[in-house]
Amino acid sequence: AGNYIISNREAFGSATILKKDIRLVGISTAYKSRPYNGAIDVTLTHRGSLKKSDLLPRDRGKVTLITGYGEIRSASANPLSQRVIFKNYRLKGASAFNYKLILPTDITVTITKKNLKINVNALIVNSKQYNADRNVDVSVKNAKDVLSGIVGADKVTLFLKAGDFIY
Repeated sequence: AGNYIISNREAFGSATILKKDIRLVGISTAYKSRPYNGAIDVTLTHRGSLKKSDLLPRDRGKVTLITGYGEIRSASANPLSQRVIFKNYRLKGASAFNYKLILPTDITVTITKKNLKINVNALIVNSKQYNADRNVDVSVKNAKDVLSGIVGADKVTLFLKAGDFIY
């Protein structure tokens, strides 16, 4: 090294400074499964917070979380869990532009089938002449009054089979 002198002590080039990942933690839903209700929104009991160890010490107090909401892709009942998609979560503050918010991908919800109730008062059991069997025909007074618990404008078909007289 004693035989050389560096005359140009400046070097030029370009580099990209990538945003530092900061994770959203502590988020939870009000349920792991819920009955079908026609909606894709998911109730969050804890909206989450930023993982403190992901923040550089000099940026503490300069990056805050703006919370959003959760939803799923389909409101339909399905025995498979659906991943909750977090929307409108973002960072705010003087140093927020240095960070990339990483949202959880392991929060899921299962939509189960909704129980409907049959209003037996809306059914008509048709009288018949004795014929030694227990079968009976059933009809409906008003189709709208038979089932309760239908969500919104959903269309539900009820198939009535012949019933049995109980002796």
